[in-house]
Amino acid sequence: MTAIKAYLKQEREVLPLLLFRIVLGGLFLWSGIRFWAKGWIEDFYLSPDYHFRFWGWDWLPLASPQLCYFLYSLMLLAALGVLLGAFYRWSMALYFLLFSYFELWEKCLYLNHYYFVSLLAFLLCFVPLHCNASVDAFFRPSLRRRHLPNYYFLLPKFLIAILYIYAALAKLEPDWWFRAQPLSIWLSARSSYPILGPILAWGPTAFLMSWAGFFYDLLVPFGLSFRKTRPWAYLFVILFHAMTALLFSIGLFPYVMMGLALVFFSAEELGRFRFIYLPQEHLERPYRLYWPKLQGAIWVIFFSWQLLFPWRFLLYKGPVCWQEQGFRFSWRVMLVEKVGQLHYRLIDQNGRQKLLYPEDNLEPWQLQQMRFQPDMILAYAKDLGRRHGARAIYAESWVSWNGRPSARLIDPNYNLLEAENGWKNWDWVLPAPD
Repeated sequence: MTAIKAYLKQEREVLPLLLFRIVLGGLFLWSGIRFWAKGWIEDFYLSPDYHFRFWGWDWLPLASPQLCYFLYSLMLLAALGVLLGAFYRWSMALYFLLFSYFELWEKCLYLNHYYFVSLLAFLLCFVPLHCNASVDAFFRPSLRRRHLPNYYFLLPKFLIAILYIYAALAKLEPDWWFRAQPLSIWLSARSSYPILGPILAWGPTAFLMSWAGFFYDLLVPFGLSFRKTRPWAYLFVILFHAMTALLFSIGLFPYVMMGLALVFFSAEELGRFRFIYLPQEHLERPYRLYWPKLQGAIWVIFFSWQLLFPWRFLLYKGPVCWQEQGFRFSWRVMLVEKVGQLHYRLIDQNGRQKLLYPEDNLEPWQLQQMRFQPDMILAYAKDLGRRHGARAIYAESWVSWNGRPSARLIDPNYNLLEAENGWKNWDWVLPAPD
């Protein structure tokens, strides 16, 4: 235990963390400006008549259009503050709160890397990444340091490692290993690509890429952790994420992972960037961690949650990719391709039946997601029931999962007005097809 404490308190040159902050702040700012420029604030937040809320977060109020744009502007200002290291702790905390607020606005927009950004922003509120190469350190020379304790380097590394390793463990599925699904579906859809198209459509390609994806996710955090293997591991990071950016529409996530992997490098390996240091006249003293017991408790709780929460799918019946309980917030990346058809049978107070189609009121991007996600089907059923004063409402839901024939997802004889979302098994979801 003494050796571990000594290792955690051992101070290292801070250069990798400074570059980490600059890259992260730049990506925060770039992604926010891109989102606004494409008109997605209006399309995703303001235009829909109905929003799918995360269970347990229905109480969170949605902003008016004017307030929405103000809050988004404030989030971009906070991202700029992170990039420049200006009012850093306030900027990072504000970015964490506002980014998480917008992600909790609409469940259909959930992506694993958005969840990762929220977690990382929260964690970095406690890391003094403004100790050099920052506006804060420029105006407050007493802040300037070139060394920080080891635990500050380990916090982001551990979170990145959890993402990769849990993504690998999630791929220990028969579909991934023995059917090369869903990659077979996605790659065959790209057969028209020049030069690469025939290779992507060739059957063994999907199997090779599936298996390579598993070993990449499992091994890359270890490869980045050792100096001898780090250059090769980082080369694989660049090649892997460049390929995913080329083949799949997953936004900025590939570039985020390319940039964040720099935190694994040492200051000696990144020595050419030492020009960003501000001049320092005072002699550094050992870093003093304020409220060490409180911060230590927060970190233990945070990482314990990250290690345990993804395993909650074991509490539920059936394949997690079918019934989806425990699917979100668990690093289950690129594991499933589902398409569905859905309409509702509503019984009014007089016993009359009426068919309702969600495409009449939802946005196309909402419809694409909710047709195969049970909790969204349930949420919309309850909303329809309230609006129409229904006595009962039933879902006619057919879903195809990873290339299988369509099968019923929701029990058509279960009155969804009596169904419950939550931690218990969803007995209104039918078993997965064989």
